[in-house]
Amino acid sequence: MSKKIYYFYILSFFIILFLPLLNLHPWFSPPAWGKTILFRSILAVVLFIFLIKNKVKVKEIKSKPLLYLLIFYGFAFLSLLASPNISSSLWGDPARSGGFINYSFYLLFVLLCFLIIKDKEWKKLLDFSLIIGFLVGLIAILQKIKLFEQLVTFGQRPLSTMGNPILLALFLLPLLFISFTFFIKEQNKIKKYLYLTSSLYLFYVIIFITQTRAAFVGIVIGSLWFLLAYPNKTKRMKIGIIAVLLVAISSFLYLNQTNNYKSWNPVISRPIIRLISITEGLRISELSRISNWQIGLRAFQEKPFLGYGPENYATAFNKHYDPLLPGRKAEPWVDRAHNSLIDILIQYGFFALIFYLLFFFSLLYALKKKKTLLSHGLISAFLAFFVASFFSIDSFSPYLIFFFLVGYALHLTVEKKEYLKPRKKPLFSYLLIFPLIWFILGYNVNVFQQNTKINIAREIDSEASLLILEQEREKKTFLIPYLNNKYLILLKGRNSEKAVELLSENIEWQPNKVRNWSHLGKHLLIIGKEEEAQKALDRAWQLRPKDLNLILDSSIVDLNTEKIERAKEKKDFCFKHLEKEKECFWIAGLINIHINEIEKAKS
Repeated sequence: MSKKIYYFYILSFFIILFLPLLNLHPWFSPPAWGKTILFRSILAVVLFIFLIKNKVKVKEIKSKPLLYLLIFYGFAFLSLLASPNISSSLWGDPARSGGFINYSFYLLFVLLCFLIIKDKEWKKLLDFSLIIGFLVGLIAILQKIKLFEQLVTFGQRPLSTMGNPILLALFLLPLLFISFTFFIKEQNKIKKYLYLTSSLYLFYVIIFITQTRAAFVGIVIGSLWFLLAYPNKTKRMKIGIIAVLLVAISSFLYLNQTNNYKSWNPVISRPIIRLISITEGLRISELSRISNWQIGLRAFQEKPFLGYGPENYATAFNKHYDPLLPGRKAEPWVDRAHNSLIDILIQYGFFALIFYLLFFFSLLYALKKKKTLLSHGLISAFLAFFVASFFSIDSFSPYLIFFFLVGYALHLTVEKKEYLKPRKKPLFSYLLIFPLIWFILGYNVNVFQQNTKINIAREIDSEASLLILEQEREKKTFLIPYLNNKYLILLKGRNSEKAVELLSENIEWQPNKVRNWSHLGKHLLIIGKEEEAQKALDRAWQLRPKDLNLILDSSIVDLNTEKIERAKEKKDFCFKHLEKEKECFWIAGLINIHINEIEKAKS
């Protein structure tokens, strides 16, 4: 490999690791969208050059974690083929920046990092990641002190460049353990104290700025591993570890028994309140999340092997939605389980989850066998991230740092060999330039510009904005459903005929999305098409059978169109599955009024 090509690769990796810092409106809104587009564009170019220059000696790479990861992706691909909505499963949408294509680029990122980056550059890239973590945290601190209050809107917990405090904490969490490991390992005093300062700083941002309870638990588990499994512990170190644990446990128990901290400065009291709330009775948000997991596990029983397909958690959730579960009425619509393992289980199936767990724990085992401080620190980082992801959602920046560290872990654990050999006749490989250009222009540049125009239209919010969106609708990209949803918001119910057109197009792209059908039914009613409205609302009910509002709305239309037996069917379903809910009695009363059974209706 020539030096020029190698330095191009390394520069590309530096640029990729810089991406979490970006969040410039209107290009990078939603926050992960533009980052994801740039990530896969840069990586596509790196992959192209890599393939025309090298062959990989695949058979010589002996790594169980890598094998399990590849098998996991194989099952994810099979779940994609079985998906009821291939387009959404492939590309996701800007709100989440998920989809099989993006997840596949994370795998390519791991492979390219492992095959290309050498020892010295790993350290430089890791240090650079810590600098990016510092800057991302600094933006959160500046937001906290309201320096950017006129430019950015956020609540008590700053978002930094992530769009969500949970994602901010997940991004910084592995970096905390990497920084602390470097602090212990470093011999140079100046660098050593820089790493210590970095560790304390990241700890401060995660605990006091993001105030994310999932990250609190992750820090505890990662720290326990780091302390209790520390290699080559001396007697003094063992005593110190026991002392630290005793102080931590005593402090937590004391705070849990007293309310004095509530009168302290909010900078300190609010994180403590969120920390202590972990041990308190479950609140409505926690009950809602647990109910979400219950619904997910019910859905799993219907499609256990290949799941519902990438980005189809909402389809599974809606089909098994149950308003009687605790907290579900407070949060009736979700598209993620807020639990990484349940997300994998529902979207990709049982076998995918098994191989993901085999990948993760075999990677930890391989690191444990190395018995070095670096491998020990990586295990702590991975455990912290893994535990925190039990209660979190996914996004680009946390995934980027996770998979970058996976590449580093493979570098540390796989036998050092030259796995690349020059490609002698690269002429055929140059033909890859055509799919590269097609991919970058058609599926990156084009949709990046389209989303930018959508954001501009949302800011204008006038007749001109509708003209912009009309022009963008002519580009039939996978962003059409997302664009149409923003169009509907700007219409503000002023034009039901246009709404019907937009929703009908959305249904062509996303036939299993409940709200497309329910909103279509309501707008068809407004323009007097009751028969079509009935069909649309019935379809919404089939996709989400226990939604009380859908049962009520569709029953009313049944009565208006003289479909009495159909309304009775829904009434019977309601009493069978949701008998304590007032909507069931309301439907029964309406039916009795319609058939002139007034006394029964009153009853």
